[in-house]
Amino acid sequence: MRQRAIWVILLLAVLSAVATEAGPFRTPRRGDPAGDALAAVMGTRSSVVNFKEGCSASKNCPNGGSVSCSSGVPGTCSVGNYWVNCNGNFQQCPIACFAEKECCDGSWAYCEGYSTCSQIPRGVRCDGVSYVVCPPLWQCAF
Repeated sequence: MRQRAIWVILLLAVLSAVATEAGPFRTPRRGDPAGDALAAVMGTRSSVVNFKEGCSASKNCPNGGSVSCSSGVPGTCSVGNYWVNCNGNFQQCPIACFAEKECCDGSWAYCEGYSTCSQIPRGVRCDGVSYVVCPPLWQCAF
């Protein structure tokens, strides 16, 4: 009984800390030094810098690489999930993996990803996006 009470108190303390975002359970946010540090470590750090002579953009890719570009005046720079663009100079993160699967009807499911790739029951999944292209087994003739 005493152990159960300790667990209940510990659970309440954790839930209280999460609810108030106090202590080590606080969720880092963008613009917060802890959030920026976490983003840099996780490989999601990106930046666009505008300066008098133009702009520059950089992105840390999920697979450990990085891409960057810069432009002169007038400068238009932007950053996406896996790319940077400066005045039409488009740089993309390198592909890190691929997944392929042969379907029961002889066709193939295929995708390329920047961080994760895997097979799923009726297709493939890359970077969290599922490509279900195989027919159900009951539609295939064996």
